[in-house]
Amino acid sequence: MDKVLLITMPFSIATQPALGISLLRGALQRQGTACDIRYLQLPFAAQIGLNLYRHVSLSHPSLLLGEWLFAHHLFGDHIPNPLRDGVAVLRQYLTAHDRDIYVDLIDQLPRLRASTGPYLDACVDAVPWEQYDVIGFSSTFAQNTASLTLAQRVKETWPDKTIVFGGANCEGEMGVELHRQFPFVDYVCSGESDLLFPTMIERLASGSDIDDLPGLIYRQDGETMINGSYAPPILDLDALPFPDYDDYITQLEGSGLALGPADIRLVLETSRGCWWGAKSQCTFCGFNGNSMGYRCKSSERVLEEFTYLAQRYPTIKQVDAVDNILDVRFFRDVIPGLIERDLGLDIFYFVKVNMSREQVRQLRQAGIRRITPGIESLDTEILQLMRKGCITTQNVQLLKWAREFGIQVNWLLLSGFPGEPPDAYRRMAEMLPALVHLQPPETWGLSRLRLDRFSPYFQTPEAYGMVNVRPSLAHRFVYPFPEESLARMAYHFDFDYVDDRQPEVYTSMLREALRQWRAQADSGSLLSLRSDERLTLCDTRPGAHQREIVLVGLAKAIYEYCDEGRTLQAILHHLKQIGEPYETEDVQTILDSIVEARVMLYTDDRYLSLAIPMYEPARGFIDSFVSALTLPQND
Repeated sequence: MDKVLLITMPFSIATQPALGISLLRGALQRQGTACDIRYLQLPFAAQIGLNLYRHVSLSHPSLLLGEWLFAHHLFGDHIPNPLRDGVAVLRQYLTAHDRDIYVDLIDQLPRLRASTGPYLDACVDAVPWEQYDVIGFSSTFAQNTASLTLAQRVKETWPDKTIVFGGANCEGEMGVELHRQFPFVDYVCSGESDLLFPTMIERLASGSDIDDLPGLIYRQDGETMINGSYAPPILDLDALPFPDYDDYITQLEGSGLALGPADIRLVLETSRGCWWGAKSQCTFCGFNGNSMGYRCKSSERVLEEFTYLAQRYPTIKQVDAVDNILDVRFFRDVIPGLIERDLGLDIFYFVKVNMSREQVRQLRQAGIRRITPGIESLDTEILQLMRKGCITTQNVQLLKWAREFGIQVNWLLLSGFPGEPPDAYRRMAEMLPALVHLQPPETWGLSRLRLDRFSPYFQTPEAYGMVNVRPSLAHRFVYPFPEESLARMAYHFDFDYVDDRQPEVYTSMLREALRQWRAQADSGSLLSLRSDERLTLCDTRPGAHQREIVLVGLAKAIYEYCDEGRTLQAILHHLKQIGEPYETEDVQTILDSIVEARVMLYTDDRYLSLAIPMYEPARGFIDSFVSALTLPQND
């Protein structure tokens, strides 16, 4: 069998191993093929510094900052000089798209660009290329030019080596165009390659034909060929090997990066595709390519895999699930199983917001302490344009419950959806002061919508009021190809609105409110404590109307019931069920007063209590806090 080397280049994340190539190596080893992995992003992260490396790797994908740094090695003077022409254009682009967070990073591009040459030389010298027959490069997001540059150098020095590319940058026509433009790339795998790549290696070793393999892009008489657009998706995920990250751990230790176990995140997957997207794909979502169909590992296999990682790497506690969405069936068996096994892991998952309070509590008990729930707006009308399948109230109540149970929420707000009502951003801005005790969105806060390949917006842009779709501006400073070629290679696209709207104008009020929220984060809280027949609300948020509010009787019953968003009719029905005497006018008066005090939110015709419950162990804290209040109370 041929010996295979699998490589991951900048700007793959430096603080976690690569799942895809780890699974490929496991599959190759099963069939008796020797395979090594080289994490060549690690020495570059050590060379330029981890913080700067992380800043580039996590920059907005459509900016292609990581691609800019290596492009001149491939194309020389055939692309605009990114340090002379590109920086000015990039600054203009950032301003137009509200991404000025990256402006400081642009000033460091000259130094970073100069460092890529010595780094590539070191890569060529460090790897014993002559030992390998097939060299595979994993390319996702900003890995293309670094991977292509090294592949070209290897091919020039060792022309007998077989160069193979795969990953998200090689899906469908992107992979076809990459293969067409770069003749030193022998093969490209399009789609899920868990079976395709090992089969290709086996056939190459035996001299068998490979032109019947679906998803494999190859050359025939100098022409790029492909049998079908994609490899068929993997249906039996339980049949995949467990990921082996020993190479990553070993190479990290020798990289010079000062990372301890607390800095590293292991990776696993428990499902592929998206069960929500299979029913109603979000209009802006370009994940999954051709593999939206949802497939999940069995609960037994999921628990085995978590246990395997916990036992094989006992000092590393953070584990990130790369699933697009948490399977709701996990609450029947996987979540209870994790609670029972008590593996001591700090787990991350993408989730959907429509969970109950009890389910959020179970997440925390199971060790799922970090989530990305896809909030993306606090306006129901915009959420409907996204086809998110949720409302504002659900987004806010998840933020509240996550704060209550100590779960970190990674989220942001998006703007610029075709047809969105500009007034929605004023409404959101006016809502935010009531939410400052909850976790604010990510640093950049409000992001402009981008147009991604595979999304419904990309498939039929005119139907949504999007015109003049073209590859994002940064592509012109990375690839010296004609527009039609860039359109086949690009994943991120720019566009114009058919109605010439300018989101950066009508979102300014919300951007300022978000800035204030971030500035006030953790500067106050809104807590509730149930004691005898009272419910005490303690409000230390900036601009609090009252520092202490005591609710009894009818008001207490209403506030506690609205821990979840409730309509007025549901509230009246509940009061009747529990035998609490009421007059409808009194209920409405109570609701109006606590909404006005900003301790309750009214939206979507629902009332949602905003205070974070504190339980009996916190009684002493609450009592001392209340007695220490010196600020005057409003009547």
